[in-house]
Amino acid sequence: MTVNKKFQYKALDQGSGDIIRGKIPAPNANALEQILRESGLTLISSKEVKSSKLLSSFLETITPKDLITFFVHMEQLEKAGVPLLDSLGDLKDYSTNQKIRDVVQDVYESVKNGKMLSEAMQKHHKVFDKVMISLIAMGEKTGNIELAFKNIYENIKWSVEIKHKTVKAVRYPLFSLTVMILVAAILLKVVVPKVTGFIVEQGIEIPSYTVALMATSKFMENYFGAIILTPIILYIIIKVGGASNNKFARKVDFIKLHMPLLGSIIGKIELSRFTKIFGVTFKSGIPILECLDIAKEVVNNRSIKFEIDRIRQQVSDGSTVSSAMGFSGYFPPLVIRMFKVGEESGNMTNALSNVQYFYDSEINDAIDKIIGSIQPIIIFVMGGLMAWVVAAVFGPIYGNFSNLGV
Repeated sequence: MTVNKKFQYKALDQGSGDIIRGKIPAPNANALEQILRESGLTLISSKEVKSSKLLSSFLETITPKDLITFFVHMEQLEKAGVPLLDSLGDLKDYSTNQKIRDVVQDVYESVKNGKMLSEAMQKHHKVFDKVMISLIAMGEKTGNIELAFKNIYENIKWSVEIKHKTVKAVRYPLFSLTVMILVAAILLKVVVPKVTGFIVEQGIEIPSYTVALMATSKFMENYFGAIILTPIILYIIIKVGGASNNKFARKVDFIKLHMPLLGSIIGKIELSRFTKIFGVTFKSGIPILECLDIAKEVVNNRSIKFEIDRIRQQVSDGSTVSSAMGFSGYFPPLVIRMFKVGEESGNMTNALSNVQYFYDSEINDAIDKIIGSIQPIIIFVMGGLMAWVVAAVFGPIYGNFSNLGV
């Protein structure tokens, strides 16, 4: 079996006369020249690209926007009746993104050599995920690949929207928490020691709440480095432990789902991903067990993944999806009821659309709720801290002046 190398080339487009530059895999330089000639290009110069796998992986990152553009064009060309190979040939020349041009060039060569499109894309599994490949494979099987392209780009758009919602849900609380911690640190580490030092020097009687503030300030001053490093160390431990121990990872992800405020929205976003992909694959005609396998891949939370494995096993043993979900404890009763109605009526597609609408609404409401809740909490905490500082600093001074007056 010939192992392809990667070549960087410079070629002349025989049709337009433009100079084309790119990178494509080929067994050798002669084969590269032949591949380019068949694509209407005349090779000018080439050199083998030798780079580390890490650098190569980084450079070959393709954005969701690139994939949306690719699949939209594939759908439009398929709808217009353009043969698949011609569509790929047009797109490899049309794309302005060099990275995706290289991938499409390789897919084009594979299809030209007799492979199915899904097989050709599977070679680039870091670009085309399991959901895309499964939908295309089913489209090839049913003869409706146009619908597969449409489902794929609509799913990518939805995934981008969910990602934006996730960032919106997490970014504001983290930013607010960081600001609150910084303000508290400056107060306790810089301001309080100077003011309380003055009180001690004057020999003023110090009440218990001032002593407590001074002790907190001293603790902050002595262990400031440890306080900053602790969350970083915990993050590293969780990452390393999660990568090496699946049980530990499930426990951490279980805790994430039960965090105040953020936990519920994390769970809703994960289940929304699952039900969306399950719905897309099911509507494409993929068997239920395979739908569960594919949909599980888009879930990041390993505690929920574990439950999906349980659901799959129960469905494999003869249970319905709705009854298996009922035992999981993660799906709301309303969602389970929608699945049950879909199973009983035989109209699962409509039920899955309702489930997706439910989760989209829930996620939007949860994000608005969390943003609305964080601000009052921060105001309350910072107000309480400021009140403590003012009382602890000015209380003894005022008391001392009162005693002098007496």
